Amino acid sequence: MNILWLAAILVLAMMPSGERCGETTRAGPAGLVRPLPGVPLIAEQMEERVQNQGARDSTASEVSTYTVYRDSMGRIRIERGSACTSEAATISVLDPTIGSRVVLSVRDKIAYRVLTLKPSSNVVAYGFAGMGEALPAGDWTSTTENLGRTMIEGNEFEGTRILQSMQGEPTLTNKVELWDSFQLKITGLAIVSGPFGTHSARLQKLQLRDPDPQLFAFPPDYKIIDLNSSSEIEGQQ
Repeated sequence: MNILWLAAILVLAMMPSGERCGETTRAGPAGLVRPLPGVPLIAEQMEERVQNQGARDSTASEVSTYTVYRDSMGRIRIERGSACTSEAATISVLDPTIGSRVVLSVRDKIAYRVLTLKPSSNVVAYGFAGMGEALPAGDWTSTTENLGRTMIEGNEFEGTRILQSMQGEPTLTNKVELWDSFQLKITGLAIVSGPFGTHSARLQKLQLRDPDPQLFAFPPDYKIIDLNSSSEIEGQQ
């Protein structure tokens, strides 16, 4: 496990667990908005996970809501809503210009900071949750289908469907549907349906404007905890 993923796990482990109020405990969000410069925006991200429970027609559903901000530099701020209050429960700030991720614990006024090996625009590098569940081990084949174009929030998106199946197990299939805007550098809608359930994520209330620059600054009354240092990072290369 590399230093970034270890640090990301430590961030989640350190987050306070007292304020749940029905809020999902799953990690998130999925990376619909990539940390790329040039197209600032503000949007609401809705995610739902429906998990198969094993018994026939038995499922469990979890819904998460996030507010996503991206500025002209490609920096991203993600606020996770709280079921207890109107305030954000946790806040993540991703900065591709220096390769950092900061998780703010609103209740405890602590900023947990993780530095990546180098600046990156890769959403995976910043520890975004993947869509769907890991597929069982086996010989999987896939086919890709172009779904054409559609309008989401007044903007044009191109659709792709990926169908995966396991050889010798016709009942084990996985379907991935993605609607991307290459102009806006976002995914407007993503749906993954597999043997363990369905995970969907969509952007709504999309505004194409620069958010307040102060959203990407450290609050002056927060304590900063670095989960890795430059020397630690260099030692892992």
